[in-house]
Amino acid sequence: MGKRMTVVRLPDGTVERRGSTTKHYTHAVVCEWDRRAHAAGLRDKAEQAQRASDLAHEIVASGDLSRLVRKVTGISASGRHYSSYVPGSEDFGSLPDYRDREAWDRYAADSLARMKARPDELRAEAAEADAEAPMAYGVWRWSERRDNAEKAAAGFQGKALPGQRFVVVEVEQES
Repeated sequence: MGKRMTVVRLPDGTVERRGSTTKHYTHAVVCEWDRRAHAAGLRDKAEQAQRASDLAHEIVASGDLSRLVRKVTGISASGRHYSSYVPGSEDFGSLPDYRDREAWDRYAADSLARMKARPDELRAEAAEADAEAPMAYGVWRWSERRDNAEKAAAGFQGKALPGQRFVVVEVEQES
């Protein structure tokens, strides 16, 4: 038995194919990605990151570190708690041993530098998304049954980036 080719025609006119000797695909999950909406979402995140960075720098400059909210982010196998200090919603990262003042000072400087750089990284990513084609399409999953494809689409949608939408489409068989 030869390889069976399955075809999906995407809204932009392109075609994606998948060959299989054992599977009979009937549906595909297609991602429709509006890059303009994605870029707008990245710009919003950049503004949030900028506000969090400004607040963190203000708190550290004032010396009133009690204004930072402590949040446990995990526990290691040895039982050590990893915590974060969060001004607003921005994460400061794992804390060093509080008894090591030098490590704490390095950590604080590194964290503040990362927080200061993050808004610019997000703005650059938004500019890249603006420069690309306004819509992008791609098959994220091939499925043998519609219900499996719908479950996959719902799972992808729950983790989607701004501007992404997942739809289930029927596929064509090619000899």
